[in-house]
Amino acid sequence: AGLPAAPCRCIGPQPRRRGRRREGGAGVPRLRAGAMDLSLTRIDLLNTDTTSRKCLRILPLGKKNPGKTQKLVVGDHTGLVQSFGMKKGDVAHVFKASMEHAVSRIELGGTLDERDKIFVAGGQTVKAWSRKGREFLKFNTNLSEDITSMHVLNDDIYTGGEYSYNHFRSCKDAHFLMANDRINDLTAAFVNSGSQEPSPVLACQDRAVRVLGGSDIIYEGVVDGPVLTIASHSSDKVKASSAMAHFNSLDAVPPAPAPLAPQLQARASSELVYGTSNGIFGQLLLDEETMRRGWEVGGRAIAGLAQSQAGRVRRGGGVTVLCSHDLTHDGVKDILVGRDDGSVQVYSFDVSSEPKLCFESTLSGSITGLQAGLVNSANFDEIVVSTYSGQVLSFSSEPSQQIDLTGDDGGDAAPEGEDKEAVGGMQGAAGRLKGMLSRKGGGSAEATLASGAEKPMDKKAALESRVRSVRKELDELKKKVSEEQARYAKTVSQDMIAVSTDVKMRDSFALSEDEACYRLAIETGRPLDYVLLQSDVPMEVLDQTRAEAGEAHVDLTDTSEAIVSRTVSDKSNALLATYRVTDKSSRIEVRLRTIEGRYGSLNAYVIPQGQPKTAQQASYQIKPLSLHRRLQAWPEEAEARPMSELRLTGSFSLPEMHSWVFLALPEVPERLATDDATFFFKSTFLGTYLSCSYRKGDATFKSDNLTTLTTLKEVVGREATVRKVQVKTSSQVSDPSISSMLSILDPMLTYQTSLSHKVKLIETLREVEQQEGEAGFLDPAYQEILDKADTIRSEFAIMPRQLDYLVNIVIDLYVDKYKFKGSNVQSRLPMLDRMLRTDYSKQAVTQFFNEI
Repeated sequence: AGLPAAPCRCIGPQPRRRGRRREGGAGVPRLRAGAMDLSLTRIDLLNTDTTSRKCLRILPLGKKNPGKTQKLVVGDHTGLVQSFGMKKGDVAHVFKASMEHAVSRIELGGTLDERDKIFVAGGQTVKAWSRKGREFLKFNTNLSEDITSMHVLNDDIYTGGEYSYNHFRSCKDAHFLMANDRINDLTAAFVNSGSQEPSPVLACQDRAVRVLGGSDIIYEGVVDGPVLTIASHSSDKVKASSAMAHFNSLDAVPPAPAPLAPQLQARASSELVYGTSNGIFGQLLLDEETMRRGWEVGGRAIAGLAQSQAGRVRRGGGVTVLCSHDLTHDGVKDILVGRDDGSVQVYSFDVSSEPKLCFESTLSGSITGLQAGLVNSANFDEIVVSTYSGQVLSFSSEPSQQIDLTGDDGGDAAPEGEDKEAVGGMQGAAGRLKGMLSRKGGGSAEATLASGAEKPMDKKAALESRVRSVRKELDELKKKVSEEQARYAKTVSQDMIAVSTDVKMRDSFALSEDEACYRLAIETGRPLDYVLLQSDVPMEVLDQTRAEAGEAHVDLTDTSEAIVSRTVSDKSNALLATYRVTDKSSRIEVRLRTIEGRYGSLNAYVIPQGQPKTAQQASYQIKPLSLHRRLQAWPEEAEARPMSELRLTGSFSLPEMHSWVFLALPEVPERLATDDATFFFKSTFLGTYLSCSYRKGDATFKSDNLTTLTTLKEVVGREATVRKVQVKTSSQVSDPSISSMLSILDPMLTYQTSLSHKVKLIETLREVEQQEGEAGFLDPAYQEILDKADTIRSEFAIMPRQLDYLVNIVIDLYVDKYKFKGSNVQSRLPMLDRMLRTDYSKQAVTQFFNEI
C-alpha cells in the first residue's frame, strides 16, 4: 500500500495534543479502536545515488543556534558525502566531500556531551569532518576486509568487517576479534555502571548478540532471527534503569518473557534495541554479567498465530534500521523502524510497557537510513528517511496546511558560492516537484493551494511562484537530457555491445519461517524492466496468481506489479520464469518454496530500464535441507518425540565434517572456534526437529523425520567420496517416529485432498445447476461447494502444487524407511501415490507402510 492522500494519518498518539481524539476518514488505516492519531506529512528533500545502511545522520543543534533547524549528512555509493540543511524549502548545502570508495557507514563522534563530528567509512578508510566541513582525519586502517559497520566515541573507533572486529584508539590498534559468523552491525554500550569504558556489542548473522571486553567475548545472548541492526535506546548520559518502569517484562535469553524481581531490574546498566532479518525487533538489557530480553514485536506471538493459521500470517520485512526519538512528546522515547520492504513504522509506549504501532507508511525502496529531528521547522519534529535508490525524504509532524516552503525556517545559510541545487540533477528537481504536486503521504498541490485561499495572498503567490520555478527547472533538465541522448546516439555504433553497467543492485535470498518459503528480493538504483529466474532444481512459485505456461498478472510486493511468463520445465531448467515489471518500481520480491532433498542453484538475471540494455546476474545456493531453521536450544517438545539416529565414524576431521554440515543446512557458520559442535534445527514446513553433534572422527544426527537423516547421509557420503575420506555409517530407525510423521502429515493431506476434490467438482456442479435451473435439490455438502466456489478456487490458487508436495514427502518417507532396512519398494510406489490422491485415509496409509 502506498502513502495515503493528504497527511498520512495513522492510529496512535498525537504530538502535543494529548487527550484529543479524532475519527479517521475514508481510507484511514485503523489500528486500534478509540486510539488517538499521529498525523505526519511527507516532504521530499533530496535525491542522490544508491546508499548503504546507516549512511544518513542528523547533526545535533549547535550551541550558537539552539532554536534553529538541524543539518543532515548523507553518503552514497559514488563516495559523495553531503551535509545540508533546508532553507526556504530548498536544499542549502553546508559542504560536499568525497571518498575514494563507496560510503559504507556514517557515524557521529565526539564526547558524550557533544557528538557533532562526522566520521565516514568507505572501503578500508575512515575520514572525519567538522560540522562546517573541515577535514581533520584521514585514517587508512589497512584491514583485510572493508568496513561495513562502525561506532565512534572520544578517541575510540570500533569497526566491523564481514567477520573481523577491530578497535582503534587514537588511530592505533587496540583490540581484535574474529567472529564465528558474519557481523551485520555493532555499537558500544556502558554495561558496567562503575566504568567509563564502553563495551562493544556485535550483532551477528548466527542470531547472537555478543558483548566484548577487549579482544574477548564477555557473554552473548541469542534472539529469534539473524540480527541485522542494533542501536541504543536510551541516551548515553541517562541510565536505562531510569526507564525501567516502562519495561517490566524482562527475561533471560532465550526463554519467553517473565517478570523479574526489582533487584534484577535495577542491575541493568544499558538498554539496546535490535532488529532481525525475519522482521522481529525487541529490547535487550545489559549489565556486567548477563543479557536479558524484554519486550519483542513480531516474535513469539506472531509465530504462534502463524502455526494456528497454517502459516498464512506474515511478519513484516527485515528490520534494517532502528532509531529512538520522543516523537509523541510523552516523556518516553518512541521506536522508529525501517524495513527492507520499504515500510516506515513508529511504535509508541502509550499506557503499556509493550510498544504499539501508531504510524506506518510504505515507500517504493528498502529503507537504509532513519533519523529524527528538526529539519524543515524548528517547532515540529520530523522522521528523515533514506532509501536504497537514494531518495531522502521526511515525515513531518507539522500539519500540511501550516508547512511554509517560502519562509525562512532558520538555520545557517550555505557558505557563499555553494551550490544549493539538490544533487541528482533532474532527479532532485523531479523529487521536489513530486513532493509538492503528487505527494502520496502529504497534501497535493491542489489541496495546499486550496487551503492557501484562507491565508494571506502573498503566501499563496509565493507558493505558486515556487511551483513555477521548480517546473521551469525540470523542463530545462529534461531538455539537457534529450540533447545528451541525441549526442550519445550519434557517437554509438549500431554494432556496439555493452559489456558493463553502472547500475548497482541489492539482493537477498532469505528463509521466511512463517511461510516456509524463501523471499527473493531484488532492488536496483533504476526502475526494473525484466527479471529472469532460472534454476536447475524444482521450486514452487508462491505468488497470488500464476500460470503454468503463458502469462499472468502477479502482485509481487505491496508496491510493485509484474507480468510473469512461465516456461514448461525441462531437465536443465526445472524453473524458468520471466517477470516484466509494469510500473516504475525499482524493487520486486518473489516467494519460492524449495523441495528438500533437491539441491543446486538459483540464478537471477536482472535487466533495469534504460539504454543500452545491460543485465546483472546473481546466484543463490539451494541447500539439501533448505527449509530448516536453526534453534538455539533443544526444546522440550522434541524430547518427547521418538527419534531415529544416524551415526558416522571415520578418519574425517572436525573442519571436514563441519564443511559437510554447512553444505547441507542453512544458518551454519562457515568456521568453528571449538573442538566440537552441536546445532539444533526445526523444519519450517513440517515442524520436525534435527540434532547435529560432531567432533573429529565421530558425528551423531537425530531426527523424528527419517527423510532428513537420509538426505544428510547422502550429502556426507557424496562429499566423503570426492575427498576420498572413509566414513562408516550405522543407524537406528524408530518405527514410532514413522507413525509420528504420518500423524503430522495427516491434517495437511486431509485438507489438500478435500480441497483438490472440491475444485474438480465445481464445474460439474455448475453444469447441473444451469441445466436444472436451481441447486436446492443437491446434497447440502454440494450446495456449500457451489456457495463457496470463489473461496475454494482462491485457496487452491495460492498453492496449487501443495498436494503434490505432500504426496512426495510421504513417498520419500516410505522409500527411506525400507532403504535403511535394505529393501527396494519401487514397484509399490504407484499404488501408494494412487492411495494418497484418490482415497486417502491415515489408517490405510499406516497399514500400507507396515506391509512390503
